[in-house]
Amino acid sequence: IVYWGGPYRKCWSEEQCDHLESEIGGTLKDCKSLCVGNLNCTNINYTPSRKDVESDCVLIHCGTPIPRPRSRDPPCKGYILIGDPTMKKCRKKGGNCLNKDLGCPGGKVLKPGKKYCEDSKFFQCCVQ
Repeated sequence: IVYWGGPYRKCWSEEQCDHLESEIGGTLKDCKSLCVGNLNCTNINYTPSRKDVESDCVLIHCGTPIPRPRSRDPPCKGYILIGDPTMKKCRKKGGNCLNKDLGCPGGKVLKPGKKYCEDSKFFQCCVQ
C-alpha cells in the first residue's frame, strides 16, 4: 500500500518544483503508479479528462519540505506521495510513517528528539 496526501485544489507550478515528465490520457491510478515507479517523483499534478480534452499527469520533484501547491488551474488537483510499502505503520494515534526522504507534510517540522511531525496527523516513526 502506498499512501497519498490530497487531493489539493491547487497544483504545483514549475517555479515551485521540477516537473519531471508529463503523460496524456491515463487515469489517476495510472498517474500515481508512474510516480511510484520514478525514484525522483515526490508528488503529481493530475487533470482528469473532460469534453474534448484528455487527462494529464505531471510527475513532480519538490525539495523538502514540499511547498503548498499555489497554481490555480482547475480542474487540476495535486497529490503528494507520503509513504511507501516498505515502511511500518505507527503504533501511535493510527498514523502512518512518512517517506523519510520527503519529510513532514505541509511545511511542518520534525522536532529534535521527537519521532513525529509537529501539528501533523502523520508521524515520522521511521526517522530516529
